[in-house]
Amino acid sequence: MPDEIDRTDIELFRQARSGNREAYGALIRGYQQRIFILCYSYLSDYHKAEDLTQETFVKFYESIRRIRDPEKFYYYMLVIAKNLCINELNKKKPITDIWSEESRLMRG
Repeated sequence: MPDEIDRTDIELFRQARSGNREAYGALIRGYQQRIFILCYSYLSDYHKAEDLTQETFVKFYESIRRIRDPEKFYYYMLVIAKNLCINELNKKKPITDIWSEESRLMRG
């Protein structure tokens, strides 16, 4: 594993999944920097990386009860963050009107 997950973190996850807000807060504090670094590496935008880091933890909280294997909670966080970043990058891609492009090509 690239980032070993501490047994304490697994216990915090279990407590958070059971509704303990303090445990959830401790998880956020423990993983916030890692998630931010991931988001920043995708986006190269400090403020957007902060926003998506926060959104990652909101989505993680909303889905915490669906995570069956406590030892994989961090990977679940990473997938959420990665998907949010990819979605953000896709928003920035210009959408070319296919018909306009076809007309331009036909005109020569």
